[in-house]
Amino acid sequence: MAVLGQLLAAAAAQASVPIYSDPVSIECTPDTFNLDQQGLPVSNPMDPTQGAACLMGVGPGGTGANQVNQGAGKSANARVTSSRDSDSTNDNASLGNGFAAELAAGDLGSGWGVWTSYVRGDYDSEFRFLNRDLGADTDLNNVLAGIDRLIGDRFLLGVTFAYEDSATRSGYNGGNLDGEGFGFIPYVGWLINDIFTADLSFGYSFLDYDQNRVSVRDGTIVTSNFDADRWFVAGNINATVVRDSWVFGGRVGILHTQEKQEGYVENGSAATVAAGAIWNVHDRNIDLTQFLVGGSVAYTFSNLEPFASVTYYNDTSRDDGASAGGLPAAFTQTRNNDDDEVQVGFGVNFFTDFGIYGSLQYLLIEGRDDFDGSTFFLNLRADL
Repeated sequence: MAVLGQLLAAAAAQASVPIYSDPVSIECTPDTFNLDQQGLPVSNPMDPTQGAACLMGVGPGGTGANQVNQGAGKSANARVTSSRDSDSTNDNASLGNGFAAELAAGDLGSGWGVWTSYVRGDYDSEFRFLNRDLGADTDLNNVLAGIDRLIGDRFLLGVTFAYEDSATRSGYNGGNLDGEGFGFIPYVGWLINDIFTADLSFGYSFLDYDQNRVSVRDGTIVTSNFDADRWFVAGNINATVVRDSWVFGGRVGILHTQEKQEGYVENGSAATVAAGAIWNVHDRNIDLTQFLVGGSVAYTFSNLEPFASVTYYNDTSRDDGASAGGLPAAFTQTRNNDDDEVQVGFGVNFFTDFGIYGSLQYLLIEGRDDFDGSTFFLNLRADL
């Protein structure tokens, strides 16, 4: 899953020449460069989806949906699996994806459940092109709250409400990109048998982005704002096998997300406008399809269940940067295979005797050539 990015941020010294991308020809980083009098590459003002986003094969549309999907999908899977385990003879029945709870038969009450999650991602790009720094740092926060109901003992229907906040800093152009949005995510879970479960979620979000950068003409600030709509669909097939106190899990899934960003016109000083350095940026569509496969192992004792997980992600479709925020044409010869990553996770699941349980998890993102990151995940759930 992986992936975050937006771009623009924090203070660039006026003595240096920032690198900007063409906001019309591609959506990520420049596919063509011009040289200034010192022979340094310069181009048009930076598009709001590049840098770390490009290297991830995903812009802000993809990474936000990926984080939101973690909360909704994991909780859906945990809830539907609890139905199976409530009828088992194992007092410390394991829930899907590593959740655990002491649920005796009949403890599901009305079949209703409520939950909340917090997901924070920190992402760093150290990408360089023509000996120039294109690095960026992104922080993304998601807060989710959901409610669902068991239908019989095999199906779960629910809905999640989500809030996201992002901040990206790119020192090479003195820029910042801040995003905020709200969304809703219906989801369904299916208890297939004693080992397998499946979950499917759909999401739609309304987003607003504010960005700024330093003008190379006079050092003043250039600002802009645009709205965006994002949708995603994600599905997983999960497996859980319990052997005494050991819990083994596996997951195969796919995520597809698309974000449509409205066009905008930058605002800047009279000198910047007169120099023709204010840009009218066209509408953009960012999309990503990502496949994942992973496994986990946990050990249950008392009311705790520490676990470790490894998940492989592959960007199966990202249009080489043309619309996915993937790898633009200028970089394909050196970055054409940078389309996958591995996420290594550590955490602990916990449960109580009064129907509240949850999980804490920390993920490390590795495997991209010039990109790494980490994600913190907290989930709390109560069965009513």
